[in-house]
Amino acid sequence: MGKAKGCELRFRVEEIGGWDVPIVEFVESARSVSTLVNGTIGNSAADSVTGKKTTLDWKRNVLTEIKALRGSVPWNPALRYSVSLGMRFSLKNHRNQKLDADNFIKPVLDAVAAGLFCPDDTDPSTNERWNFNDSNFRTLFIHRFEDVRDPAVEGVAIHVSAI
Repeated sequence: MGKAKGCELRFRVEEIGGWDVPIVEFVESARSVSTLVNGTIGNSAADSVTGKKTTLDWKRNVLTEIKALRGSVPWNPALRYSVSLGMRFSLKNHRNQKLDADNFIKPVLDAVAAGLFCPDDTDPSTNERWNFNDSNFRTLFIHRFEDVRDPAVEGVAIHVSAI
C-alpha cells in the first residue's frame, strides 16, 4: 500500500519554551506552530465548580496562544494535522492525586482546534465554543515529562504541523 503524497512523518526533538520536546511532524509541512503554555492543566473529568473553572481558564489560555500564532486567518480544518504535546504536571496543582493523563489531553486538543479554526473576531477570554472540527488531527503524539514540584512550571508544550 503506497503512502499518501506529502504524508511522510518524522520524529525529532524541538526546543519549545526552554523544554526539549519530542515531536512528530510532517516532513513536507505547509505550516506549523509551536508554543509553551504554562499553568494548571485542565481536566476533562472535572466535576467541581473550581475544577470546571480551572479547565475553562486553561482552555482559554491555550486558545489565546494558538490563535495568536496562527495569524489572523483561521487554518483550514480540511488539512491533515499532526499534533504533539509535551505535558509536565505538578501534583501540587492537582491535590497530590495520581493523574490519568488521558483526562488532560482532551481539553488541550479542544483548545488547539479552537485556536486554529475559530473566526478572527473570537475573543479567547470569553470563548465558550470548543466543538471545532478536529477530525483531521490524524497524528497525535503525547509525551508526559516527569512530574515537577514547582506548580509554576506545569504546562504543555504544543507543536502542530499541517499539510
